[in-house]
Amino acid sequence: IYESEKKTSMAIAAYQALVDKYPDHPKSSESQFRIGAISNSEIKRGSQDHGNITAARDAMEDVIVAYKNSERAEQARKALAQFDLI
Repeated sequence: IYESEKKTSMAIAAYQALVDKYPDHPKSSESQFRIGAISNSEIKRGSQDHGNITAARDAMEDVIVAYKNSERAEQARKALAQFDLI
């Protein structure tokens, strides 16, 4: 809900809470990926905040490491490759 309302910091906090409390939950890989995707969206909207770049990369790397067998792991790899172009 927060993400759809453009309340990015609240959305990230909610996703992070799910990942922290329930790392093995079926939605945790999606939540971790969404954290990176939100930060990436901020970058694409023109944010020059280095924190967004770091947060997006870290979140995608976490998806790859923690959820290597999830559907989102391959998408996270592709997202990381795009960061190399920034």
